[in-house]
Amino acid sequence: MGIVIRDMSGKVKVAASLKLQAMVSPLVAEVMAVWHGVILASKSGFVPFHVEYDSLQVVDLVNKGVPSADVSSAINLILEFLTACPDWCFHVPRTSNLVAHNLAKMVLSAVGDCCWLDSCPPCVERLVQLDASG
Repeated sequence: MGIVIRDMSGKVKVAASLKLQAMVSPLVAEVMAVWHGVILASKSGFVPFHVEYDSLQVVDLVNKGVPSADVSSAINLILEFLTACPDWCFHVPRTSNLVAHNLAKMVLSAVGDCCWLDSCPPCVERLVQLDASG
């Protein structure tokens, strides 16, 4: 999974590529990505924060607070973290999430998890610059 945490100006504060340790359904993987992003943002001191996510199914599960059985525990944990953030979750087009998708692809060839503070790996720098320019 790929996670990108940016400040209000779009500058990357944290980027991460995380390997899943087991085969899981796409829905579980998507929820795990949100969970890890929320935890990483919180541990990095970026509170309050907004979550931008491109899976309408996951956003609906979190927004409605009515999780499906296979992800209910994770959805409830995400909701606990997000209660302090009044405007916290909305859907963005998949094309707006290219940096995170490329970070997720990158970890497929990596030995383990990777994390960058106040930067991002060279393979996504161009995408970050394109996002910033609009």
